[in-house]
Amino acid sequence: VGSITWGSLNEVDTKRGKWTRQLTFDDSVRPFVLSPDGTRAYVQLNRMHGFHIVDLDAWKIVDTVEMPGVNGGEYPGHEDRYPFTCDHGIEITPDGQHLVALATTGHFAAVYSYPDLSLKKVIETDKQPSYLTFSKDSALCYISCRMSNTLHVIDMKTLKTIRILKNVGAFPQRVCVDH
Repeated sequence: VGSITWGSLNEVDTKRGKWTRQLTFDDSVRPFVLSPDGTRAYVQLNRMHGFHIVDLDAWKIVDTVEMPGVNGGEYPGHEDRYPFTCDHGIEITPDGQHLVALATTGHFAAVYSYPDLSLKKVIETDKQPSYLTFSKDSALCYISCRMSNTLHVIDMKTLKTIRILKNVGAFPQRVCVDH
């Protein structure tokens, strides 16, 4: 469980309903994703343009990936008020080939090969991408953009936007796909 309130990643024993371990970060935990084999967590934080890699067996941060800048290198910054979001949205494709991380204030998606995390492409989006998901076959990525009321559909083979749905609702955020 990630906590924006306590700035921590918490392991929970679901049988006993109790925390077993807590890893505290220097800011609030935003979305995170677990590796398919359950050995790593990729954790976004407020005011951080990138994500931490956590070794779940050792229960510690082992590396940090800095996301690319905007328009040739500048840091996109974060929201000026709570919750101070910079990046929000990180997922691994169901086939385990890519990790996609959203730059909410940078207005793009960074696509990395997985598991080596080499940056493959930066895909521009509309204003404030905030959640993403994939089709079951990993062919498509769906990204909601909350300040523009749009949903981007990305072809994961070509890494290009193939469709932008407009007026998908006021301030769209969480998105899921019915398989």
